[in-house]
Amino acid sequence: MAAAASQIMLRTNSYYSSLYNLSYHLGLNRFKIAEANGFSAQTEFLPRDQPLLLPIDCKCNNGFFHADLTKTTIKGESLYGIAESLEGLTTCKAIRDKNPGVSLSGLVDKVRLLIPLRCSCPVTATEVTPQAKLLLSYPVSQGDTISSLAIAFNTTSEAIISANNRSLEEFKPESLIPLTSLLIPLNGEPLLGSLAKPSEPNLHFPESSIPITNPHKKKSRMWKIGIYIALSGIAVGAIIAVAATFLVIQMKKKKKQKQNLSKEADLELQQLSLSVRTASEKKVSFEGSQDALDGQIIGSVSSVKAVLEIYTIEELRKATEDFNPSNQIEGNVYHGCLSGKNMAIRRTRTENISKVELKFFNDATHQHPNIIRLLGTCVTEGSNSFLVFEYAKNGSLKDWLHGGLAMKNQFIASCYCFLTWKQRLRISLDVAVALQYMHQGMISPSVDIFAYGIVLLEILSGQTPISRPDKKGGGNVWLSEKIKVILQSDSPDELREWMDSAIGENYSFDAAVTLANLARACTDEDPSLRPSAGEIVEKLSRLMEESPESTEHMLICESSCKPLVNSSSANL
Repeated sequence: MAAAASQIMLRTNSYYSSLYNLSYHLGLNRFKIAEANGFSAQTEFLPRDQPLLLPIDCKCNNGFFHADLTKTTIKGESLYGIAESLEGLTTCKAIRDKNPGVSLSGLVDKVRLLIPLRCSCPVTATEVTPQAKLLLSYPVSQGDTISSLAIAFNTTSEAIISANNRSLEEFKPESLIPLTSLLIPLNGEPLLGSLAKPSEPNLHFPESSIPITNPHKKKSRMWKIGIYIALSGIAVGAIIAVAATFLVIQMKKKKKQKQNLSKEADLELQQLSLSVRTASEKKVSFEGSQDALDGQIIGSVSSVKAVLEIYTIEELRKATEDFNPSNQIEGNVYHGCLSGKNMAIRRTRTENISKVELKFFNDATHQHPNIIRLLGTCVTEGSNSFLVFEYAKNGSLKDWLHGGLAMKNQFIASCYCFLTWKQRLRISLDVAVALQYMHQGMISPSVDIFAYGIVLLEILSGQTPISRPDKKGGGNVWLSEKIKVILQSDSPDELREWMDSAIGENYSFDAAVTLANLARACTDEDPSLRPSAGEIVEKLSRLMEESPESTEHMLICESSCKPLVNSSSANL
């Protein structure tokens, strides 16, 4: 049974939207894919619905042509889902026949399945259509007709009909059913029309400085400035990041409009960023939290519904001692205690409350261990109202990386706080898992992915999202711009110098390069090139698996730390 080189076409989708997915889960060579499609093998994330040519080895067995791919399963997959992800290039029955004894659904992780794909060899193409040099396996999509495909691939309707051993009557427009496949005879290398190919991130900037603005993209820059302002002015404690992202993705979208830095207050809806919730009163430990999530993400959502509390302004005044400065965590966020329950109370504009989809909090999503819970609201007749969150007693990721009022006020330990490399990896994964959990069943909102990329850069560098001008002058320096310049450098020392000095040499440089490139992809100016939360989780999970077990002590030493909460609230 001889094998010959052939090609199939597959559109990138939620299952296969990166070269890593295609190479790891389908056993395809990323360099051959890149060569066949005319882009760099270093291109990681691909735009959705991008047509890709996949080189395969086509075999003939008892008069039938097929190509066998080796699919590495993901926990919870089904044979039907695998067939659907390949858009009709195979069928559930064909996969089942190739893998007898395998369950139709509920597959376990990392099972290797043989996936037969429909194909045809070049010699067969010549026999069917003398001028044809190649038969391309094409997955039919909604709206395809024989005539439209003939035009798209520079062939004829008769040639397509002949290649598929069908009659004209069988190829009426309504007979082209999505999730089926056709053989398209080609006279040369296939042209995939005018659809854009994956583009490389634009990393070229003047060597003398990091650009601050782009006059041709002022509107886009203003939006990005808003994100940075949001990320740099973040509140601590219970309401930071994941909680805020939780809200932002549910907020009604407003039409973009030109704005300047003097209107920072108008961006309050985005002034919350990503963080993690820690679980110990006197220690910080990020070990083991992932295992607890395995069943929750795939499992069914609990039927227990949460009810948001409606607080009065009098209750919040009592909880915060009339918003006493001693209870201020940071910015508009205060620590409070009501009926023995610690809480974080954030002041926000009354108009913003109506923009939060409160019904979203009536399901179990907020019970995820990496997402801060919204406890209730307080709507006043004035310009300011309040959101009440559970209290994250160990503070935020921002505090642990940069310090802050929460530490200075001893809301968390004012000792020397340090996160090891393994802890930083775990935090990055846990926050990504929380995003994936929130984004199930939907395309990951690009603003969330951008914000996550900024946090990832903070975790790597220990720097704030924006560096203010120094005494020598100059403009603001953005982390997302700086990393592009660093990654285009030929010297690895630039990345080493950029990494958080607190880590020292106790980290994997290869893993750091991978994370830096991932962060760069997350902050790409083109939202379509940003990875999904699922893809981020997949890559970080692989890094965690490859990370050697360390003998370093993963917990902060108790003896060197003060209590993580004020003595006034320790007994609350």
